[in-house]
Amino acid sequence: MQCPESLRVQGYFDAELDALSAADIERHMESCADCRALYQELQQLRTAMREELPPVQAPPELRARIARALDQESPGHGAAETAPPWPPRRSRNWRTGSFWMGAISGLGTAAVAAALGFVLLTPLRTAPLVDELLNAHVDSLLSTHLVDVVSTDRHTVKPWFAGQ
Repeated sequence: MQCPESLRVQGYFDAELDALSAADIERHMESCADCRALYQELQQLRTAMREELPPVQAPPELRARIARALDQESPGHGAAETAPPWPPRRSRNWRTGSFWMGAISGLGTAAVAAALGFVLLTPLRTAPLVDELLNAHVDSLLSTHLVDVVSTDRHTVKPWFAGQ
């Protein structure tokens, strides 16, 4: 019976897995003899192919024939008549509609966030009379301001205290 992780072992061998999956497969191969054997077979096959088979390149005539066939292929010629034409390629520059829609939605979101922050963080406006009364009350509670006299002239202040 073949291990269900054998396909992932092949992906690991071809370096197609991300780091987390690769580490998972490495741990699995430590405990699974079938997957370990499959990995070793794949390594041996790759080594044998590289050592025993000569590198093969397409002949220049074949390359030229393929290039001519691709140049001649257009709507109304050969295989293109039976197959649907490819959709036209859209220009992918920075002025596409999706870019502008994203930019506008981002700016709109930033504007809404700024307005909400301004409304929530600015103090509420109150009546000036209420502010003055509250400030006077807080000042009267301070130990250094138990009694306030409007004048700083000693001759005015001393008689006032004598009368109190």
